[in-house]
Amino acid sequence: MKHLFIIYTVILLCFQSQAAASSFSAKGQFWISGLYGTDASIDQSSFESSIGYIPTISVFKGLSNDRL
Repeated sequence: MKHLFIIYTVILLCFQSQAAASSFSAKGQFWISGLYGTDASIDQSSFESSIGYIPTISVFKGLSNDRL
């Protein structure tokens, strides 16, 4: 998880110079889930959990009329 934070920070710093001349947006999806069961094996936990985050970074730059 620490590596993902470092990568996310580096990407933000790389786009910082472009963000001054254009619109910039940083969002993401975050989730936490848990599951409890009563039929787990003896050597396994009866509780299962997960956590996740998907970052979304957007940079918008205006173009002239003849460009797509």
